[in-house]
Amino acid sequence: MANLDDIMELTVISELKAPDKTSFNIALFIADTAPQTFTDMFRFYKEPKELIADGFLITDKAYIAASSYFAQSPRPSKLMVAPLTKKDDKSVDDIITCITKITDVNNSWYALGIYSKTPDDVLNVARYIETTKKMFLTSTNSKDVSDTPYKENSKDIGSLLKKNSFKSSGIIFSNDSDKYPEMGAIGLAMAYDAGTATLAYKTIVGIKPDYISTTKYNNLESKNVNTYEEISGINVLRYGKFSAGNFIDIKITMDFINARIQECFYSLLTKKDKILYSKVGLMQLESKFIEFLDYAAKTKKIIDENYKINMPDISKISDDDKINGVLSDVSYEFTVLGSIVKIKAKVIYKI
Repeated sequence: MANLDDIMELTVISELKAPDKTSFNIALFIADTAPQTFTDMFRFYKEPKELIADGFLITDKAYIAASSYFAQSPRPSKLMVAPLTKKDDKSVDDIITCITKITDVNNSWYALGIYSKTPDDVLNVARYIETTKKMFLTSTNSKDVSDTPYKENSKDIGSLLKKNSFKSSGIIFSNDSDKYPEMGAIGLAMAYDAGTATLAYKTIVGIKPDYISTTKYNNLESKNVNTYEEISGINVLRYGKFSAGNFIDIKITMDFINARIQECFYSLLTKKDKILYSKVGLMQLESKFIEFLDYAAKTKKIIDENYKINMPDISKISDDDKINGVLSDVSYEFTVLGSIVKIKAKVIYKI
């Protein structure tokens, strides 16, 4: 399936229409089952009761996940629900095939949740998501995850996800795992403008906090597993990370900026007869990049204002690149504005 990654390398474009913007406020949930009346590959929902109207039961995993997703404050606006797709012989596809088929038809979703908690399914989905510009969260209540520290040869799902250094997939330890706390966390992430809020210390409505001993917490932290606990009377998520240890909000910010810069470039291509391979053409491109980065820095405030765009010197570009329409050595540098989640301070008393 063609995407804007190709276009940023200046692949020839023949379809001159503005692209749909990548959405950063829609999640996809892969369900194990759906009512017989659910004949579509997927459907969009704005609240849980719409699933009931479509024939889902309150005991169905799709309904439970949707309830967690929409219970949050602030509240996300839309959820995409898709049952496992069917093969020609009426059996169902595996989860990865299912996600691939759905994405080929509609790629508007950004965050993913799945019905299954089995390590094999979670690991396979995490591997797939790592090849995309999307994110995936899951949860577990397995003692194998909480009762042992990280070791490279450990087989629990927390250790496996960390061992693979997944930067786009994360896991929450919760005794309420069957209520899909990860969908609550995803709902919060989808409710905010991309990159403007961290999941650290957010309350996941509808999920009970766990009492976690220091030993268990250290075990979970060693695997970059998120926890949901009561701290000073408030139920909060610690700390909103993926399995590689990177923060979820930082990845969302990076994906948002990359997507919008690609779209800026494509929009410029579609609005002009051609972008001249000249100093003027390069200035037009640079101006478009500046326009968006100014927006990201001054309006959304998700990057530092001291960004830098590096454009090549037209006189130093090879004839081969000019003939082939390839513009290389373009780069943009900026600092993503993260969030403070922990403070280490010294208190000095003077008498």
